[in-house]
Amino acid sequence: MKIKILLLMLFILSFSITSCSNNRDVSFSSFGDYTYYECVFVNSLSSSTIEYLTELNGGNINVAIYEEYFSIDSSDSQMIHIDNPNYVNYKVNSDIDTAFNLNIDSFLKDISFRYDIYINEEYQGYSIFLNNTDLYIARIENSDDVDCIIWEIYILQ
Repeated sequence: MKIKILLLMLFILSFSITSCSNNRDVSFSSFGDYTYYECVFVNSLSSSTIEYLTELNGGNINVAIYEEYFSIDSSDSQMIHIDNPNYVNYKVNSDIDTAFNLNIDSFLKDISFRYDIYINEEYQGYSIFLNNTDLYIARIENSDDVDCIIWEIYILQ
């Protein structure tokens, strides 16, 4: 009887390990050119509002997501360009501090995948979220003092 229980536990453990590792092996494949369409989340610590950021940035900021580079180009000449980024798949709500990100759970419940953008193991402050129909870009601060603070999330078009 003890051997059957031990075998069952080993089977369950191996299944758990396999399913966790398979979850991280999902590669990013939504490469292309996008535009900020609408702001869908603003951190409550921000002085901006969703409406203001949508009016300011909606249709005015271009995002290029490719294997060779990631860039954000706004009409006010502010540009972010990252050569050879690594799109690292993470658990959707991993490291997100809900104390600093009020109401983020309602957004995250519909998200299937999260890809953080890295260069040489250094996080670049941007993450891509995907659900069945939409792609989002998030500006996220990550520090040693607190887990991820999401400042804003835009749906891309």
